[in-house]
Amino acid sequence: MARLPDFLIIGAQKCGTTWLAAMLRQHPEVYMPDREIHFFDKAGNYEKGIDWYVRHFAGAEDRNRVGEKTPDYFWADGRGGEGHLSDVHRHIHRHLPHVKLIVTLKNPVDRAVSAVKHLIRTGRISPLHRMDDLLAGGKSALLDGFGVFEVGRFFTLLTAYLNLFKRDQILVLFFEEDIVQRPNEGLQKVCAFLDIDDAFRFSGLAQKVNRFDACKLHLIARYYFPFLSPLTSVLGRLLPESDYLPGEPVLQHLHGLYHEENRKLFDLLDREPPESWLAT
Repeated sequence: MARLPDFLIIGAQKCGTTWLAAMLRQHPEVYMPDREIHFFDKAGNYEKGIDWYVRHFAGAEDRNRVGEKTPDYFWADGRGGEGHLSDVHRHIHRHLPHVKLIVTLKNPVDRAVSAVKHLIRTGRISPLHRMDDLLAGGKSALLDGFGVFEVGRFFTLLTAYLNLFKRDQILVLFFEEDIVQRPNEGLQKVCAFLDIDDAFRFSGLAQKVNRFDACKLHLIARYYFPFLSPLTSVLGRLLPESDYLPGEPVLQHLHGLYHEENRKLFDLLDREPPESWLAT
């Protein structure tokens, strides 16, 4: 018999959730579907009802823990999002009041840059636009509806969940510390949180997922001439990568945008921010 999940990896987007889900799927006590379900954040899926959601966990009967990963869930209010429900956290609490929530956070400036790269890589934004223009210039309207800036309001969004769920139901991890620098320790935190065997040896800790293919030739072909994409993918391995990095003034602008949110976040968590979160 299928059952509802015990835990959710709710985001944030571009903060290591795909890596974390790939690790947990290795654990013999854990069952997770292979894909994101988007039940609580997409109106078309939520309207299908809880029975539709439960069917995604049909293979979980013999596992101690059942979970799913949909990083858009962290965008609790869906402010400015196309087709994104506005009360994601309330929908989750209505159906899963005792669920455990795992949140991964990355420096919101780096996260915003990663989000734009993802939009370019997946063909939703033209690779011909400069990163500076998209993040802080005349092309920023092209990012509307994707949550590039909104999802970085970590204090606001985490507080929305803490207003409904108990503090011990939420585990907050930091991408820089718990995934990049000390992945074994990060996974031990997750195992302890889920009450599963923390002696299990995970493989592929250093693997990179959702890598950004930055060869501009390939990205342009994918966006404008998709029939040429296979050829340019091969050529792209022989050509230097375009870095798609914003300039220093834009980075400082983004640091200013998130300064107050970050201050309140670390006051809430009663800890110092990772060093890489500090503006230079």
